[in-house]
Amino acid sequence: MAMKAPSSQMEISDAYVYNIGVSENLRVWLEDAKLLKITGNGKLTSEFVLPNNANSDTISATSHNGVLNVTVKKYPLSLGPRKTKSIDVKRI
Repeated sequence: MAMKAPSSQMEISDAYVYNIGVSENLRVWLEDAKLLKITGNGKLTSEFVLPNNANSDTISATSHNGVLNVTVKKYPLSLGPRKTKSIDVKRI
């Protein structure tokens, strides 16, 4: 079984924020409209089920000093499921 990276999640007024300690070669993607997955160096490090009012079209990700920050804006209505979506990670 793979070791999970340290992570935290919080809800703010207009978004959900996920913070994950990660390594290099990051990949962040969304499966079946609600499952956010993160890998580092080819190994699964974290996965989160997004709340029903999370707007998957607004997912953004940044990486700074070994911490990946993923933000998902809230949306009041469900837009319907998406199968898979890739999210670009911006180094800052």
